[in-house]
Amino acid sequence: FRFARIDLVDDSTELHLKEVRAISTYRDIPYKGSFRCNDERLNRIWQTGAYTVHLNMQEYIWDGIKRDRLVWIGDLHPEVMTVSTVFGYNEVIPKSLDLVRDVTPLPGWMNNMCTYSMWWVLIQRDWYYYQGDLTYLKEQQTYLCDLLRLLMTKVSDEGLERLDAGGGRFLDWPSSENPLAINAGLQALMAQTMQAGSELCTILGEDALAADCEAVRKKMLKAAPKVIKPFLKSDVAPDAPGSKQAASLLALAGLMKPEEANEKYLSVNGGHGFSTFYGYYMLRAMAAAGNYQGAL
Repeated sequence: FRFARIDLVDDSTELHLKEVRAISTYRDIPYKGSFRCNDERLNRIWQTGAYTVHLNMQEYIWDGIKRDRLVWIGDLHPEVMTVSTVFGYNEVIPKSLDLVRDVTPLPGWMNNMCTYSMWWVLIQRDWYYYQGDLTYLKEQQTYLCDLLRLLMTKVSDEGLERLDAGGGRFLDWPSSENPLAINAGLQALMAQTMQAGSELCTILGEDALAADCEAVRKKMLKAAPKVIKPFLKSDVAPDAPGSKQAASLLALAGLMKPEEANEKYLSVNGGHGFSTFYGYYMLRAMAAAGNYQGAL
C-alpha cells in the first residue's frame, strides 16, 4: 500500500488499533508503454506517476486515490493521456466521460465549471486520435454539437470569451487568485476547444458546425492581444502562481509564441509556479519552444 484510509461511521467512536487486514484493489493490466533514460531519479518519477494513475483506474477513473475519489473531468485530461500512452485502450475512460456527460444536462457545466466542459471536448478529441473508436465518438455527437453551440454563445462578436462568473472561471487552484491569468487562460482554452470541436465535427460529418467552430477560433486569435497585453503588463511577477498556467495555454493555442512564453514565464525560476494539473501543459509549451532541459 502507498495509502490506506479507515473511516469511522460514528464521530463519537474511539478506535484502538492493533493491526489491519486489507485488500488492495487495482486493475490487472499490463504496462504497454514504458520510459527509460540515464537519470534513475527521473525513471522513478515516471514510474510513480504511471502507477498512481493505475491506482486511480477503479470503477471510474478517480482524480485522487488518496483524496476525494471523484471524477473531475478537467483533471482527467492528463490522466487520459497517461492511460493512452501507458495502458492503451481501457473502458474506464469512456465510462468516466459518459458518467459526467449524463449527470450534466445542458446548459449546465460539468463539475459546475465551464472550463471542465471544455476539457471534455478536448478529451474526446485526444481519445479518438489515440483509439480511433468512431462508434464511441458518434455516441457523443448530439451532446458534443449542442455543447459547442452553447460555448460559441459565450464568445463575443469581436472574439473575446464571455464566460459568466457563475460558470466557474477556473484554471487550477494555484492560479485561482490571478484574474488576469484566468482571463488569458480562458481565451486560450476556448480557442483550443473550438479547434478540437472543428476537428471532431469534420470527422462526424457536421461540416457546417465545423466551419462555425473554425470561424470562432480565428476571431479569438485576432482578439487575443486585448487579453494578453493586460496579462503581460500586469504587476504580477512572471513567476507568480497562475502566470505559467496561462502562458502555457496561450502558447499551445497559438495565441503567444512558445519562445516568448518560455522566456518570460515558463523557464523562470525552474519548477517554481508549476502545478500538478498544469505541469503537463507547461512542459509541452516549453518543448514547443525547444526547451527540453527545463530552466535556462
